[in-house]
Amino acid sequence: MKTYVLAQYLSVAAEGIAFIAGMVCWKKFRHNYWKWFVLYLGAISIFDFTGIYILYIVKDAALSRAFYNYFVIPFEFIFFYWLYFRYFKGTKYTKWPFAGTAIYMAGWAVNILFLRQLNFWVLPFSYMTGIIALLIIIIVFYYKFISGNDILNFKTEMMFWVSLGLLLFYLVSSPFYGLRQVLYKEHRNVFWIYYYMQFGVNYLMYFFFTIALLWGKPR
Repeated sequence: MKTYVLAQYLSVAAEGIAFIAGMVCWKKFRHNYWKWFVLYLGAISIFDFTGIYILYIVKDAALSRAFYNYFVIPFEFIFFYWLYFRYFKGTKYTKWPFAGTAIYMAGWAVNILFLRQLNFWVLPFSYMTGIIALLIIIIVFYYKFISGNDILNFKTEMMFWVSLGLLLFYLVSSPFYGLRQVLYKEHRNVFWIYYYMQFGVNYLMYFFFTIALLWGKPR
């Protein structure tokens, strides 16, 4: 098995471990909106395994790319916007996830209607729009977090760990996805270094998700 294929399977394994951690602790989530985060992890594990199957077993790269661009990636962004909405519910910050969702959907529509001819692995405009919107929401979360007393209980604050994982992953990986084609064609050595680096931060993100599920106290 080639190293990059193994890295993809390990990514699914990291997702699966986080999902298992959530199921082990299911009792504390079952009456709280965080139960949907556990189910999300299970769904993402299935989706990524499906994407690998399409790419390497069915051998249809175009179908795999479409599967991610038109279903998996929008699902991921919209889920996390919703998760922050539930976290902010009842506060003055509720509008931020709504704004993030609207911005991302507008970017996705622009990509589909006007930029479909761009031959990128991910839809570049909508992907970067989604990342920017999500990062702004994460910054809003941390502003709220450090402005109150929640920071004293950061170890058991689930959103702290989830946000840390998301922040690390998207800050490190987003330049790679924006420059992926250029790096592959003109700087192949740099491409492979960055390719495996983004897998590394992906594993770390799911490690933080696992910590959130094991240590966290939903509220």
